[in-house]
Amino acid sequence: MTRTVPGVLAGLIAAPCLLTTALATAALADDDRTDEAVERGRNLLADVGQAYKDAGGMHDTVTMNINSPMGEQSDHFTLRIGEGTDAEVEVQGYRIVSLDDRFYVEREGLDDKYLEAELHGNLLQTMERVFGAADLPMPHLGLRYAETDDDRIDAMSMGVVENIRLVGHRTGEHEGQSADVLLFEGNDGSLNVHVVDNLIQLIEFDLTPAGMPEEFAMDGTLTMEPRVVSELDEPIRFATDNREAVERMEELQPTPVAVGDAAPDFELQDLDGRTVKLSDLRGEVVVLDFWATWCQPCIVALPKVDEFAQWAEENDYPVRVYAINVWEDHAADERRDHVASFWNEQGFSFPTLLDTDDSVVMEYGVRGIPTSVVIGPDGTVTDVTAGAATLEALQEKAREAMDRSS
Repeated sequence: MTRTVPGVLAGLIAAPCLLTTALATAALADDDRTDEAVERGRNLLADVGQAYKDAGGMHDTVTMNINSPMGEQSDHFTLRIGEGTDAEVEVQGYRIVSLDDRFYVEREGLDDKYLEAELHGNLLQTMERVFGAADLPMPHLGLRYAETDDDRIDAMSMGVVENIRLVGHRTGEHEGQSADVLLFEGNDGSLNVHVVDNLIQLIEFDLTPAGMPEEFAMDGTLTMEPRVVSELDEPIRFATDNREAVERMEELQPTPVAVGDAAPDFELQDLDGRTVKLSDLRGEVVVLDFWATWCQPCIVALPKVDEFAQWAEENDYPVRVYAINVWEDHAADERRDHVASFWNEQGFSFPTLLDTDDSVVMEYGVRGIPTSVVIGPDGTVTDVTAGAATLEALQEKAREAMDRSS
């Protein structure tokens, strides 16, 4: 799975690598979907849109939980809205800012570059121009900039539900408070949007991604903590810090290692706390497989990597095989236990290392997982494969690397 900014929620939903938590959707009564209920919903949505438009400032932290046949995933996004079109969103390792008449993007872990462009209208409109998409896993900005009922309904799709429409309204309860629930449906599924005091507190979704079989249906929640203020405690800022300004998102992506490059050295720990230093393995072929517990293609590929590791050991080849776990949404102290639980359950014969700060995956320029890298005995990269490598391909690449040293 590739981690990119545009279409964050859509990308997670559409990709086979993904996760979440459980959702209980209340049963709907027939009178929740009458013409009168739809009209009540439209009036409420207009009030909600006005509340987001009138806010002098707003803070929110959005917690996303997704349940799918592949497992569970949680993620957190933050949003701040200031005066006029000033806004700041932090999502999946990126910070996106609209400030005065400028638009900025910076990527976590990339300290020497940032993207800068002229602001066209607002943050969402500029995202559309720069990224080709303006889908964020939160409806706040779409509601703030909306002018019509249709704009407000479109804002609720968040790039996930095609042909979304408001189909009803009911009353309910959210954390002990009376709540209104707006009911939406589209080609791909449904949303229940819980509103308290004209602010969205919870979105429940039940989706089957386009082109996927019904058994790939998933559900999840977006839990919000909106806080409206007259003005932000800290104004939105962006510091260029003598960094290079670039114009294209591709330039914020890490540069992948290539065949012939010196493999970046690293020191990582395995699940038992033993440190592995790449440069200590000179004289042997090293095969790295970047993976995550939430990535279904990784999980499918790992048994083949395990077969490859056993083949190398059985033939006494000078080959070391390491998985490198990356991009997990767990604190460092929880990550080891989380990964160990999965790894031990699978019973793999080769070790996984923990890239707890994701510095190695960045250094190697990995843009999607699974990715495998073969390093020759002299420390030079001899192969990079994006996607799942077959057993035969791994064997062939290892033989080629061994032959180069003989």
